[in-house]
Amino acid sequence: MIELNNLNLKNIAEKLLDTFLEGGRIAKEISHRGVKITIKTDKSPVTDGDIAVDQLLRNKIASLTPNIPIISEET
Repeated sequence: MIELNNLNLKNIAEKLLDTFLEGGRIAKEISHRGVKITIKTDKSPVTDGDIAVDQLLRNKIASLTPNIPIISEET
């Protein structure tokens, strides 16, 4: 299990930087082509961009910290 001290948190954050930039590129690309909106079961809207970026972030975070559960607005 990963111990979450300041050094480990810093390393995890640094490893996520490229993923955050990629998420921004995905969101921008989807925004330019036009988003598709669906309604979640709680009656709130979600776009295909929200879902794509959420998936990217969850996958990367899970690969870096597999023993820590992820809570996400989109899932």
